[in-house]
Amino acid sequence: NSKYFGQFIEQELSEENKLMMWVAPGFANGFSADTDLVDVQYKCTEYWNPDSEITILFSDEEVSINWRIDNPIVSAKDMLGITLNQYKQSEYFKLL
Repeated sequence: NSKYFGQFIEQELSEENKLMMWVAPGFANGFSADTDLVDVQYKCTEYWNPDSEITILFSDEEVSINWRIDNPIVSAKDMLGITLNQYKQSEYFKLL
């Protein structure tokens, strides 16, 4: 019931600015890279459970993220994501 549900924030993280981002458990997250070589490190609050993972489609028009990349290379998993509206209609969402 959050008034912020489906919205996003963005922040540039770089070696130069030394910033990090904390993503609360249960929140979606994603990133884009503007260089060929990128290291991404995650620290998690629990062991990864792929059966509990849901992927929101990176190009979902409802969320409307401007990734600032003309021809993104997107993983097969991320290409098969569901829209936010499909998620809201799913059994996972009803469990919240």
